[in-house]
Amino acid sequence: MSTVTTEIPLINTVKKLRLGVPTSDSLIDKQFYASEDVIYDLLDDTRNFTPAPLQGAVRLCDYVNKKINVRKMAEVNCFQGELTSIFALKLTPNMLHVIESFESKLPRDIKHDDEQFAKHKWEDVKRNFYLRAKKHPCIVLEEETSPEAFAATLEDNSLDFVYLGVNNSQSKTRRLLEAFYPKVRDGGMIAGGEWGSEGTVESVTKIIGNVDNYFDDGSWVKKIDKVKIKETHSKLKMIQNSRLGIGIQEQFWATDKDIKFLSNIDNPMKIYLTGFLDFLKYHKDNAAERNVPIKNIVEISCYQGETSSLFLKYFPDLEKLTVVDRFDKIDPSWPKSIALEDVRYNFTLRTEGGPVELIDDLDPLDAADKFEDNSIDLLYINEHESYQTCYRLLAEWLPKVKTDGFICGWRWGSANIVQACLDHFGEPDIYFKDSSWSKIKVWDNDEDEDDD
Repeated sequence: MSTVTTEIPLINTVKKLRLGVPTSDSLIDKQFYASEDVIYDLLDDTRNFTPAPLQGAVRLCDYVNKKINVRKMAEVNCFQGELTSIFALKLTPNMLHVIESFESKLPRDIKHDDEQFAKHKWEDVKRNFYLRAKKHPCIVLEEETSPEAFAATLEDNSLDFVYLGVNNSQSKTRRLLEAFYPKVRDGGMIAGGEWGSEGTVESVTKIIGNVDNYFDDGSWVKKIDKVKIKETHSKLKMIQNSRLGIGIQEQFWATDKDIKFLSNIDNPMKIYLTGFLDFLKYHKDNAAERNVPIKNIVEISCYQGETSSLFLKYFPDLEKLTVVDRFDKIDPSWPKSIALEDVRYNFTLRTEGGPVELIDDLDPLDAADKFEDNSIDLLYINEHESYQTCYRLLAEWLPKVKTDGFICGWRWGSANIVQACLDHFGEPDIYFKDSSWSKIKVWDNDEDEDDD
């Protein structure tokens, strides 16, 4: 170790080491640069140092090297750069993006198991990173508080390898996977830490399936076969209450085969699904007859995306389907076994690849402010909590619908819906056996709606 510290500046001791767990409570003074000599010297030293974490990192790199050539990669949460320098040494990438904020105040969605974590001298942590990184020109620090924001700047299929670091909550792990998985090329690899964490295991397996291998430091790794992953994991979660078929277990993708099969089932699905299909046909035919193309649809409250997927299927020239749903509540009468994350999961699968914009950070009443007046061709409201809510939704959203556009919704027959509509524009033009209803907006926004 002495030969190392005489050649380059001494690394400051930081209590929480990423790859050096002390065997006692005393501070460990063995820090390292990623040279072969130092790594294997430390692996042979078990007096003050637990070698398993470092050994696991080395084995991870050896495993990756046997599977792929890494030219461009990214690491999220590097801490003081121990693993970063090993990646640079062992994987020899041309470009290694490192995303780290070096912040002492932890975001709410970051977890940690060290009560001293936030008390680190973060200037020492950052200094240690730079001392390790400066020997490897491939390392580029992206000092970014939001890894997801950085991922958005990368092209899809542009990375060979991604490592998602430790101290992430379950929800953060899921969001990181969702952000970085598309950026990994088919045949590339994605890895991360804390495989022993229940939250990590659940998040990883839900999105990319079982991992290929895991190592002594808790790292896990998966080679990406995007076709296989999609075939294996693009399966809808079974939810008892369906938007189109209350109480049944059948789920469907909006394909002709699935729709035909479910439309013939002699249970509530036949009423709800065929009713909504009639609703879609009416609007497609009516819009064509009146020469008012439906290019821009807004759906308020989508549940698990059954109607959303059918809008996409039956209006192939649709430019945008905006869905407003926070996925943060369910009807109290529904079974408690319904998981909100499964509802969102099904929506994501059903609408994948379509011109869909999801607004999930605003209440539907507030989301109306994001739209200009006379900008929506078809508005579909699933919301039906109360008369007051329905009335206010119509008041906020009606000006956004184009003259000659469609105002539509669900649950005609509910006193709340009926009265709210009557108070705004009177009877709908038509309603369907799934309880969907529709009204052509024949008035201008400048006119008093009550005069219509």
